[in-house]
Amino acid sequence: MGAIMLRSSAIVLLLIAFGVIINIFGSVDAARKSSSSRIAKAPACAENEYRCDNGACIPDVNHCNGVKDCTDGSDEVGC
Repeated sequence: MGAIMLRSSAIVLLLIAFGVIINIFGSVDAARKSSSSRIAKAPACAENEYRCDNGACIPDVNHCNGVKDCTDGSDEVGC
């Protein structure tokens, strides 16, 4: 019985340690992504343009027209 309790406690401690490590690396990764996204912002599209998911701008009339005008095809998603 004592050995089972010891193993259970060890497993719980390992899971807690694993969770802490994941949180630390997740925070670092989120901070890295946040800072890089601020640097790599594409300029705004004109009022009569649609912004593709990849940051490119296409004329509004090409959005949801059945033709993939964005190189990533995002102008036809959800149409």
